[in-house]
Amino acid sequence: MIKSFKTKALKVWWEGTQEEPPKDKDMKLPPKAAKKLKAILKSLNMVRSFGELKDTFSANSYKFQKYKERGDDWWEIRVSGNYRLLFRFDAATADVTGIEYTDKTH
Repeated sequence: MIKSFKTKALKVWWEGTQEEPPKDKDMKLPPKAAKKLKAILKSLNMVRSFGELKDTFSANSYKFQKYKERGDDWWEIRVSGNYRLLFRFDAATADVTGIEYTDKTH
């Protein structure tokens, strides 16, 4: 279940206080990526175990993998091109925290 976001504009969008995808200058969310990003967030919110997380996002289009720069419990999912959704997954509680939308080239 989603517990926290690092990217504030993404949090506002997810919580439903903003209908349109974020236009935050730092987020640079391409319109066609918004639909995929929303689907990823919905799935992250429903995951109840690491096995379920892995099964949900192991399709090649997501390029689900460890985000090694931050430690063992951090993961990344490709949204589009260089853009990734980074997050921490606590296997004991199934909590998803620190969600961040980022350009992997920076």
